[in-house]
Amino acid sequence: MKQSESLVFDRAAEFYDRTRALSEKALAHVVRTVSAELAGRGPCLEVGIGTGRIAVPLAHAGAELMGIDLSRPMLAKLVEKAGSKIRIPVVQGDATALPFAPNSFGAALGVHILHLIPDWDLAVRELLEVVRPGGVILVDVGASGEGPGREIQDYFSAQAGVPARHRGANEPAEVDDLMTSLGLGVRELEPITESHHTTHEETIARLEAGIFSFTWAASEEDRARAGAATRSWAEDRFGPLDQTYSYETTIAYRAYDLPMTRSF
Repeated sequence: MKQSESLVFDRAAEFYDRTRALSEKALAHVVRTVSAELAGRGPCLEVGIGTGRIAVPLAHAGAELMGIDLSRPMLAKLVEKAGSKIRIPVVQGDATALPFAPNSFGAALGVHILHLIPDWDLAVRELLEVVRPGGVILVDVGASGEGPGREIQDYFSAQAGVPARHRGANEPAEVDDLMTSLGLGVRELEPITESHHTTHEETIARLEAGIFSFTWAASEEDRARAGAATRSWAEDRFGPLDQTYSYETTIAYRAYDLPMTRSF
């Protein structure tokens, strides 16, 4: 397997599901929305399938899935969760060099993955090769959000000396522009908004602990130093750190429809 510049999530295998869990309502919405798009298309490839956070519930709902991921520990968690009753074949490999024949799949799925791939446009072109004409590529890029959490994240990143954004595609519009330039149709699927409640201290503690992948470029010592500086700043900015604040996140899938005749 060639050396990849994509971010590998080996270190997150033990805490990934716990720190990225969706509410029951949101997960049911995702499964319903994605399942409707996959129905009747044949096998679907999920790139960056990880622990199967989305794939396992989809498989339980009847979707036919196969996955690829750079991280063997993440894939091991998927296999453990799926057990003997759910079949999701997986391959350890790179989204920018897919080891599948052209037209192998009727659909593809990418959830919070393109921002982790510097050559994300190459990953998209790889998907266009392995998904047959008339198929669909479903993508949830994710959203950066606004409010106190965003401000704390930006300040912490500056103190830790790491960028607050990854080198891949951070906004849906970036993916839309590439897909339309390649002749694909773009559909925005029904979004769902989740409300969350946390404290300023909890937000800083998660950053300091290295839960989020953009912080991995900083050492543990740098994160501790940044955490201390951020606490001092946040208390001046927002008041007591144990104060609860609310924020919203939106799950917004895009469906990119491949034409019946290849033009790319």
